[in-house]
Amino acid sequence: MTNRQMNKPLWKKTWFLLLCGLLLSFTAFLVLLPVATKYYLGKWLIDNGADRAVIEHVRINPFTGKAGLQGVTVRMGGATVLADADITIDIAMLRLFSKQAVIQSSVLKGISLDIELYKDGRMRFGSYTTAPSPSSATEPTEETQPSLWSFSANHIEMVDSTVRFTMPDLHLTLKIDKASLTKFTTAPGDKSGAFTLAGSVNGTPVVVDLKTLRITPDIVARGDVQVNGFALDNLSALLQPTLKPFTGSASVNGNTMFRMADNGDIFVDYDGMLSVDRGHIAGRSFSVNGAPVRWEKGKIHFSMTEKKGIKVDVDGRLTGKDIGVDIPDPVIKVRGPVVDINGKVEVTVDNAVKVDAVAGFALQNLRFSMPPLSAGVKSLVWEGKKRRIRFTSDTENTPLSVTVAGQLIADQPTFTDQDPDIRLATQGKRISWNGNISYKAGSGKQPISSVKTRGKLTGSNLAVSQGDSLHYTQKSLTNAGSINVDFGTKVPLKLQLDNAIAGKDISLNLKGAGLTIHQQSVDITDKGKLSLQKNLTVQGTGSLKANGLTIKTDNQNAPLADLKQFTIEAIQAPGGSTITIGKATADDLMVQVDGSMPLAVALPDITIHNLHSTDLKTYTIAKVTAQTPVITAKKNNAKLAGLNSLEFRHLTADTAGRVSIDRINFDDLYFLGASKKAGDNICTIGGAALSKIGWNQKTGLRGDSLSFSDLFCNLVREKDGGLVLAKRLAAMRDPTRKTTQKAAAGDRKTDATPIALAKVTLRGKNSIHFEDHTLAVPFTSNLGIKTLQIQGIDSGKPDKPASLRMDGSLEKRAPLKITGTIAPFLQELALKLHLHLKNYPLSHLSAYTVQSVGVALASGSMRLTSDIALEKRQLDMKNKVVLQQLKTSTISKELAEKLDNQLPVPLDSALAMLRDRKDTITLDVPLSGPIDKLSVGISDILITALGKAIVPAASGYLVYALGPYGALAWVGMEVGSRILEVRLPPVLFKPGDDTLPEKSEDYFKRLARILQDKPDVDFRLCPKVAAWEADADRAKEDKKKKDTPIQLSDEERNRLMELGQKRARNVKKWLVEQYGCDRDRLLICTTRIEKDTSAKPRVDIRM
Repeated sequence: MTNRQMNKPLWKKTWFLLLCGLLLSFTAFLVLLPVATKYYLGKWLIDNGADRAVIEHVRINPFTGKAGLQGVTVRMGGATVLADADITIDIAMLRLFSKQAVIQSSVLKGISLDIELYKDGRMRFGSYTTAPSPSSATEPTEETQPSLWSFSANHIEMVDSTVRFTMPDLHLTLKIDKASLTKFTTAPGDKSGAFTLAGSVNGTPVVVDLKTLRITPDIVARGDVQVNGFALDNLSALLQPTLKPFTGSASVNGNTMFRMADNGDIFVDYDGMLSVDRGHIAGRSFSVNGAPVRWEKGKIHFSMTEKKGIKVDVDGRLTGKDIGVDIPDPVIKVRGPVVDINGKVEVTVDNAVKVDAVAGFALQNLRFSMPPLSAGVKSLVWEGKKRRIRFTSDTENTPLSVTVAGQLIADQPTFTDQDPDIRLATQGKRISWNGNISYKAGSGKQPISSVKTRGKLTGSNLAVSQGDSLHYTQKSLTNAGSINVDFGTKVPLKLQLDNAIAGKDISLNLKGAGLTIHQQSVDITDKGKLSLQKNLTVQGTGSLKANGLTIKTDNQNAPLADLKQFTIEAIQAPGGSTITIGKATADDLMVQVDGSMPLAVALPDITIHNLHSTDLKTYTIAKVTAQTPVITAKKNNAKLAGLNSLEFRHLTADTAGRVSIDRINFDDLYFLGASKKAGDNICTIGGAALSKIGWNQKTGLRGDSLSFSDLFCNLVREKDGGLVLAKRLAAMRDPTRKTTQKAAAGDRKTDATPIALAKVTLRGKNSIHFEDHTLAVPFTSNLGIKTLQIQGIDSGKPDKPASLRMDGSLEKRAPLKITGTIAPFLQELALKLHLHLKNYPLSHLSAYTVQSVGVALASGSMRLTSDIALEKRQLDMKNKVVLQQLKTSTISKELAEKLDNQLPVPLDSALAMLRDRKDTITLDVPLSGPIDKLSVGISDILITALGKAIVPAASGYLVYALGPYGALAWVGMEVGSRILEVRLPPVLFKPGDDTLPEKSEDYFKRLARILQDKPDVDFRLCPKVAAWEADADRAKEDKKKKDTPIQLSDEERNRLMELGQKRARNVKKWLVEQYGCDRDRLLICTTRIEKDTSAKPRVDIRM
């Protein structure tokens, strides 16, 4: 450098000029930079789609790193997408040299920004639109190097701004009152920033206060979030058609934490409140609504890690009201529950899904329907200090399992099945379960599924009904203990029990059958095992006690059956198919039998001894006993029959319906008496035994033998003709209860169970005593039966008669034998018997001969041989009577005057005519006719026999002794030849007169006596008038003309008909008024006009 150059002025030096130029250029750059920036940004905005872009002022200070835009307005498509915005940024310039982008502060004020996401993936920010998303990701050719730059923001603030976000079917408007981001950085190290936001989304207030916000080394966001009533309708269009509708309002108020580690593990925690009000969410297969549903003061933890999978922990309280759930197929509706769930739930999803819930819930007013099924409950509560639910899904190594512990209480539960064929309805006041339930599903290695329960089940006021046919109620039910069930497709069902079951006030109403069954209480204990293999196997013990069983019918007030107590003391099952019940007792069993004779059957004590089975198909009972059973008539509380004891020995029954009994015994039977020892019994039997009894549906009841011993019967006929037996039975009958003919006809159509007995025998000291007090002198007789045997009784073969044989004696001196056959099961009873009686004392028949013929049989004996045949209700009886050394004696005159001699001649005279040289009288007395029309007693047989023998011998005597009356009566017997059609002498009248003839009193007196002695005989009064009574003179002229009948006019005929009726009425009136005859037994016939000139005016009397 020269001295001249060194001496140049400063402003002429080159470096100074260069420096000044540089300064001027830099100054110009600083002055023009805002203008250029303003121009460039405006042009860039227009080039990127803006219709108009206005930037009022641009401030840039490169020395301080501050920049600002004021009055930024952008219009696009006729709308303002950025309006009057102010943007200020303070950048730490020196940090850029160390690859750190640091914003010291930034203020965004009054910004109105539109953000839109298009279907093709383009995104518009204001007027700037990004390129479409590539169809597929481009594989990088080289490994991407991580950026060495870091970004930090000490303070970024946005005030009074609006961000509108739009995408297909979603429109959100975020109004920011104030938002700030502080101390945010991407630099390495655990450095956290903070973010706050106060504003609204679509008009819903939103407050966000994240005290921790970082993205390195992991992403963390922690702070408070508050959203007040966000309308879910804003998301409805976006979620269609998957969810439609999607309505309601959601609120969030709580503390949240989100963390994503650098290895991709995600952790989320939330502590606060969540709620949805008036929510309605529905899809194609469901619909849920409720108002409101709230998660109150609860905690939620979510984690998804590579090592432990997904885990969700929930601890809080969820409440809801007016919940409604609808499922269209199948149609399911849930209505109205108030939901309250409180507690802790842990869910883990790894190789298996595991759920562990220590929570309780309460549902109020729940209604469920799935036509035809419906259910409801007023309150359903899951509670308890040890409540817990555990669930584990199945994996390759572990089976699916569920464990439940706690207390479930259901108040007023209901269930109905409205299927027309079922019509089931159930309800209860309360049902509760307190205990444990576990389920483990079978898997490949272990194909057995199991269910285990241990706890206590209780129920109160339970009711079940099925249409109009069944109604079941139970006041209380308790089941305490354990039940274990093992089952599977390839293994038999196994059941293990250790229970105590108790029930009270159990009622079953079978409306169709008209029955009501009530059980006061029942207690059951069981402990053991049961396996449903091919053959059922049982092992364990048990007992049963039931009190107060009552069975009633709708048509009677008293119970049909009443059992005070039934007890099974011990059930023993050692294993396999063997079971033994040592003893079972029934106390005070009372059975009511309805009908025309209502009865009460009382069995005070029934005991079953040693019930045993080795295969659970066939059961044996060693002995069944019943002590002092009694049958009582309900009408007068009198005993019909009773026993000292009844016993069944060695009973066997099987599931095919076959029953066999080795022997049935009873002793001290009494009939119609107070007790066996009482003297007023009608009948008693010392004992009976039925052996080798068998029953099944095909063959019916079959037995080897039935034997009785020590039979005694006392039959008494009182003065009025009624039997004491019949009177006592009649006193027990209720006349208001009669079986209808229709019901009786129905009974006849029912096939009776076949009965067959090989032999029936009667042995021992047997006697039948008979007394007849209808006679002036009472008649008594005693039949002693030495043996009675009937063989071959079989109702299945009604045409095959049974054989009968009896050996006995009458009056302890007259041997009696009866042999023959009897067919009791034919529709009409049939029998053929041969009877032989000898040495019968005739004096015992004096009571009947006094009543019928006025004399007593003083001495003599009778031998009787009878052949009796009955078939189709037709009786054919041939009797041969031999009377030996018969002597008679007259009774007192006073008694003789009261008796009526029904023989046409005195007995002594008649007997004298009939005796042979050996003082023997032989009579043949046949008897035949329909059995239901015969009314014949002993006296009738004797009188008929004597009458038939006497009449031929005494005809001349009658004419001599009785005169005209005897002659007329004789003629009636001769012609009629049948007692029931005897023609008695007529009552003759004067022509044209209806006055009774004179001297007829004696005859009328005899007629009255006949009516008194024959209460079942009527008289027919048949008037006969002569035609000539109409005009006697004309009758004489007509008499000359023998072949010309008498002609009568209508007036004459009517007058004669009335004349005959007056005569008959006068006869009837006289017998009624003078002798007290029953007018209903005097029957008047139609008047008969006899045109014969020899006809006599009269009234014929016929029997």
